[in-house]
Amino acid sequence: MTSGDPQQTNTQTTARRVLFLHPSAEFRGDDRTLLHLVAGLNRERWQPVVALPRRGPLIDELNALGAEVEVGNLGVIGHGFGGTRWLSLLLRLPLCLLFVRKQIARHDAAIVHTTSVAVLGGAFAAKLFAPRHIWHVHRVIRGRGIKNWCFVRLLRAFATSIVCSSEAAAEALSRALVSLQDRCWTVRNAVDETRMYAPEGTREQTRAEFGFEDDTTVVLVLSPLDAKGGHADVASALESLRYSHPDIRVVAVDDGSSPSRAGAKSIDALVESRGLTGVFVRVPASRNLSALYAASDVICVPRHDADPHHVVALEAMGARKPIVATGHCGNDEYVRVGTNGLLFEPGDVERLTWCLASLAEDPNRRMTMAHAQADLCSGEFILARFKNEIDRVWSSSSGRAFALPAHRAKIVHIVLGRANPERLNGVNFVVHHLATTQAQMGLDVVLFGIAEDPTSPTPTREYKTQFFKREQRRFRIDPELISAIGDLDTTAVAHLHGAFLPELITVARHLNRCGVPYVVTPHGAHLPVALERGRFRKWAWYALFGRRHLRRARAVQALSGRELVAMESHCDFDRIHVVPNGQSALPRPAFSAPEVAESTHPIFSFCGRLAAHTKGLDALLEGFARYAANGGSGSLWIIGDGDDRASLESLATELGIRRRVLFFGALFGEEKYVRIFSADAFIHPSRHEGMPTAVLEAGALGRPLLVTPGTNLDSEVRRAQAGIVIADTDAVSIAEALADVDDHARRGDLATLGHNAAQLVANHFAWPRISALIARELYGLTGVADPDSGPGFSTVSAHGLNRHQADDPDAPDASLDRQSA
Repeated sequence: MTSGDPQQTNTQTTARRVLFLHPSAEFRGDDRTLLHLVAGLNRERWQPVVALPRRGPLIDELNALGAEVEVGNLGVIGHGFGGTRWLSLLLRLPLCLLFVRKQIARHDAAIVHTTSVAVLGGAFAAKLFAPRHIWHVHRVIRGRGIKNWCFVRLLRAFATSIVCSSEAAAEALSRALVSLQDRCWTVRNAVDETRMYAPEGTREQTRAEFGFEDDTTVVLVLSPLDAKGGHADVASALESLRYSHPDIRVVAVDDGSSPSRAGAKSIDALVESRGLTGVFVRVPASRNLSALYAASDVICVPRHDADPHHVVALEAMGARKPIVATGHCGNDEYVRVGTNGLLFEPGDVERLTWCLASLAEDPNRRMTMAHAQADLCSGEFILARFKNEIDRVWSSSSGRAFALPAHRAKIVHIVLGRANPERLNGVNFVVHHLATTQAQMGLDVVLFGIAEDPTSPTPTREYKTQFFKREQRRFRIDPELISAIGDLDTTAVAHLHGAFLPELITVARHLNRCGVPYVVTPHGAHLPVALERGRFRKWAWYALFGRRHLRRARAVQALSGRELVAMESHCDFDRIHVVPNGQSALPRPAFSAPEVAESTHPIFSFCGRLAAHTKGLDALLEGFARYAANGGSGSLWIIGDGDDRASLESLATELGIRRRVLFFGALFGEEKYVRIFSADAFIHPSRHEGMPTAVLEAGALGRPLLVTPGTNLDSEVRRAQAGIVIADTDAVSIAEALADVDDHARRGDLATLGHNAAQLVANHFAWPRISALIARELYGLTGVADPDSGPGFSTVSAHGLNRHQADDPDAPDASLDRQSA
């Protein structure tokens, strides 16, 4: 790729630097975890720089992955946190601060990721000089000792976010200091199965080098050779099995660390004193681990202390070997007892002896566990998941909203309800049509619906759906929904629909914890008129939840300029994007309702939920009564249902207009469209509304529109000359507007208003246009061109991205082309 390549230029301008502070340059478990992470980085978003305290074999591996490597003083305190080590750290701290500060400035690091608790000096420098500091914790910090007390508070002081390699580590930190709970992310390590690959014949060749027979059961012990390595337990178990299972052999790997080199002599002395020479074999770390995995039958991790890194257990899974490990510090998150391994308590030699014996004498059980390892590796512990979860932490911590290619994006709509188009719920209706259009564009769309009955049937959709139980306690959400959110990776964008809903606050909190960006569409709930009802309750909501909820959103959708102004005090102005609701093209019915043939007077129709105050239906009936009293000869059709239907029918009777007002109840599909099309004009006198879909449907059917400012469509209707704008939601204004329709009918220009309404909806509110705007402006997707740039814009289709339609703008797969009237 040449330097002038636009793709390369885009990568260089969007990628940010991550500076890793790593405590060693060897090739042990934590070093391999770093390699996994560096290898899996999305280089269009992150560029790795690794700082090491000294030179070693890890540098060549990092260079091969394209990472920059710097060597200098990192203030590594080392193993054990002894007093002399603290003194040494204080003496070296000035050099450490200078080195880390220089690297942050030189590489313009957006994030510093400290990979171990041992890099205390580097963590302090990152706190002082880095924009964001992520501290990776592998230890399980338990107990009330002064060292643990100090370290927990250092985490709080130094770290923007804390990554824990096991749930046990995260829980221990939360118990030690409750305020750390919101900063902790659990990102379990993963296994690189390709590294465990050994050529055919490796098992036989390696066993022959050790002098092991084919029927020998080889136990590979992977633990540092120090006092807490657990090798003494293994030696005691082996001594007990010497006569009952004489074919068991143990191979212990020396990881090459200083504590292991010091402990190797004591292990050798122990082996010799118990007569286990030749039965308990120690090998150096330089041996090919994949060959040792291939030659072994069982992997044993007998570590005593609270610092198991779990990488060896994961590698055992990748090598398809059963595991015997200590049952503490998060090992039970990897080892499923009886499925892929067995657990014992530290120091419980009797249990360890039984575990080794049961696996040694049952090859079929070892084979069954090997198959279980394969399932776990391909599911829960794949490298892609590990990389994505780390990516979430970085993205959430940096607060950066990255542009995401549309072909990689997953759009998740989350709504209270089932987005059933056959229900009288405007928000759900909008969500259904938005999701349908996005699916037709070729985007990966799924709907998460929170419903009273998740199992009730719904119509077939063009997008995927998952429904979850709505909890009685509103701030709780279904555990299955929490799990579904946790399964989302960094290619997901969540779209939350609604406002003042406790469920969505909880959903947003879980999305934040998972690093999944979310956008919010309040659907008009923040307009001043809407806030008047229950204003004290809503004021308290804003103070406790609302402002924080909106300000954490990647973007907020306002349906109109009026809503944007209303939301400005609650949300950062640059996060708010004005994108209206959309409307699909509707085929005009070939026939009209029977009542029309008998009527020679104008018919006004309303369609929507019968909520008298919100929709202004009380004022509509009073205005229609005034219109009739002034000589108006028209009729009024009210389509819809709701809690206020009975009271509205009673009001029509009281006003003496009951015979001229027809209540049709809820209608759907073609039956509804026939009624709207058969009327002469459509009226919607809403007091406050996000953007009523029924108005857009009537416009798409070519009906003149009578709207109030409360619909947020008044300026569009006035500009397009698509109908009449009612000055206010009161009887006088409505009566005047109805009389104006009579005048237009006598002049014969109602058809012109209806044609203008159809053009307005087709050109400005077409769902393909609205979906493209949402994808570009709210989601930040690339590969979706500006739908207002002309007929030949790029599209997202089921067959690919950026398909240019300039030569043939009417091609059938140009899914973002504007609809004609």
